[in-house]
Amino acid sequence: MKKNILFVTFVILVAFSTSLKAQSSATLSDNSAKVLLIIPMGISKDLSDLNFGAITLLTKANGSIVLSTDGSREPSGGVTTSAIKPFATNPTFSVTGSKNLGYILSVPTSFTVKGKDVPTSIMTIDALTVSFNGTDEIQANGATSVLDIDGKGTFKVGGTLKVTSDNGGGEYEGIFPVTVDYN
Repeated sequence: MKKNILFVTFVILVAFSTSLKAQSSATLSDNSAKVLLIIPMGISKDLSDLNFGAITLLTKANGSIVLSTDGSREPSGGVTTSAIKPFATNPTFSVTGSKNLGYILSVPTSFTVKGKDVPTSIMTIDALTVSFNGTDEIQANGATSVLDIDGKGTFKVGGTLKVTSDNGGGEYEGIFPVTVDYN
């Protein structure tokens, strides 16, 4: 009987230790790994510039011209719009990148244009606006949009030109940066 008890005890111990060993590890083999590879953003501009067109200084008073993203102009103060060339134009920017991702626009709060013939004569452009893909016009700096399913987007820029009574006649030019980045 001692042999039977020893044998039963041995069998129970072997069976118990085997089942413990089987329970000490587990495997789940259908785990996944993922990554979103974002391609660099690109930006280009059509041939149009931010051009307020021909304007006329009516009096020796300060004035401004608001150029909306739809190309319309609204004068105030001592200036008015003119029907002669050059006509007002808005630049259209094209953006490329990873599809369906959002991006943010950065532009200066203001910049200047200088007289080509008299570089000391300066006008300020500020209050830049933007219209993404033909949507409503909003403040440009910090504005956001989303690239389409093909990773593309467009926007137009407008702004306000400040004219002082001291500005002389002639052409004025300046440059400004436009930056886009994922947000």
